[in-house]
Amino acid sequence: NKLGQHLLSTAVRASVRLRESAKFGVTIFEHDPKSTAALDFYNLTSEIVNLENRFLDTMLREFSLFAPEAGDVYVLGDFNGWKKCDANKLVKIDDGKWQAHFNIKKGRYRYKFMVDGKWTHDTSNDLVEENVFGSVDSVLSL
Repeated sequence: NKLGQHLLSTAVRASVRLRESAKFGVTIFEHDPKSTAALDFYNLTSEIVNLENRFLDTMLREFSLFAPEAGDVYVLGDFNGWKKCDANKLVKIDDGKWQAHFNIKKGRYRYKFMVDGKWTHDTSNDLVEENVFGSVDSVLSL
């Protein structure tokens, strides 16, 4: 491949929703913001932003958690003062996954999810450390 390191890793999959949004003359985010196509374009945008920000001190970071029965999910950690507020709430998408993107200053942080008022660490992140409460926090290094 001649593009090598200049090729982005995000793939935008073919989708009926993309064809529909083009037919209606609207963006995929207006037509079906929770579709896989919208997620693909959001991920592509995130990858481009991260490329542009590689020399800056902040990164765009995605947090996600599979919790199909949950009523609300927040990500709380050192990077947001462990404050439960709407700005730290994840959005539920169709497949039972909760997801959100945050601009976070580069560094090392502890974090957890709060699911319906109960704490849980990020099971998709193997990097954890014990905390003073006798449980574990997930650890993020940017």
